[in-house]
Amino acid sequence: MDEVRQKLNQNQTQEVQAEVKNDDTAWKIESLKEAISDTIFKTDEQTLTRHSYNHMLERMKKDFIAAKINSSDNDAALKNKSIVLDLEQ
Repeated sequence: MDEVRQKLNQNQTQEVQAEVKNDDTAWKIESLKEAISDTIFKTDEQTLTRHSYNHMLERMKKDFIAAKINSSDNDAALKNKSIVLDLEQ
């Protein structure tokens, strides 16, 4: 009878230990799922930010080219007017 009680106590102890391990594993799995969710959110956010910066960079490049063209046009007009002014004097 004592042997049966001892085995019963061992089984109960093993069951409690298994439940603790199971709860610990479930908690770890939940933590990992949350970490994955956070990582996906941050990755998506960074992708969107990168696209925004690339769009701004492309726009700035186009604006720079337009400013260069405008500057060249103004330089050419200034040279023409300087030549005309020199001829008139």
